[in-house]
Parts: sequence; C-alpha cells; structure tokens
Amino acid sequence: MMFRFFCGLFFLSAQSFIVNAHTYYEGLTDIKVNISERRVEIVHRFTTHDLEIFLSKNLYKSITADAPRYSGYLEQYINQSFTLKKEESILKLEWVGIENGISETIIYQVVSGLTDLSGVEVKNKILTGFYPKQVNRINYKDQKLSGTLIFEKGGTQKIK
Repeated sequence: MMFRFFCGLFFLSAQSFIVNAHTYYEGLTDIKVNISERRVEIVHRFTTHDLEIFLSKNLYKSITADAPRYSGYLEQYINQSFTLKKEESILKLEWVGIENGISETIIYQVVSGLTDLSGVEVKNKILTGFYPKQVNRINYKDQKLSGTLIFEKGGTQKIK
C-alpha cells in the first residue's frame, strides 16, 4: 500500500515538473522563393504538444497528432491564423501537408506564381492568443530580400 502511495506521489511530482519545464513557446516559419518553380514555399515548425493542447481545448475533445482528423483540424486553424497579402489581395496558400513528429509538427504550404516577397504582408496569429508567451519567428528570403519578422502578440507585418 505504501509503495503505491509513493509511486503515485512520484508520478504527480514528475507530471508537475514536465508541465512546469515548458517555459517558452516558439514557432518558426521559413518563407523562401523557389524561382525555378515560380512559387513561394512556406515551412512552419511548432511544438506538437502545444498544437495538440490548443486543438483539444478549442474542439472540446482530445486531439493527438496521430489522430485521423488532426491534419484537417490543423489545416483549418493554420489557414485562419496565417495569411499572406500582396497589393491588398490575399494570396492563395495551398496546403501541401504535414509531418507529425513526437516533439515537432512541420507544416508545408506553397503560393504558386509568386517570385518575390517585396511588399508582402504577413499575418501570423498561430498560438499567440492561446499561449501568452508564444513568439513566432519568420525567416524570409528571395533573390533580393532576406530577414526575420518576430510576432509576439500576433498581428501583421510587411516584408520590405
């Protein structure tokens, strides 16, 4: 009986440590022009369990990265939270797919027909309203421009 008590106590302590050990929330996005394919390629990287927790809380049911509907839920959320706009027109982001990892989920999108990033407005609200400490970094590169945009509270920024 005492053994079970100490095992349970250890389990609760370990769970508390795991939850408290995650002190930062960061997403990384790379936006690059593929000149030979005449398209912009976008790769997002987010912590898998951050996405699982967000989707579970918002859908009021447990969602894991290996669930059959995970990709569909994630696609819908990303399309609402991340957009590109050029000359007042929202660009059509095509969903290529995702790679579900134990620690990281990688999301692939493309924009066909775009060969430069000058003047592109980026809206990035991915997880920023859910995790107050969420920081999203976007690295961008085309033939003439390269740089980094930082989104701490979401919002929109323009590539110059």
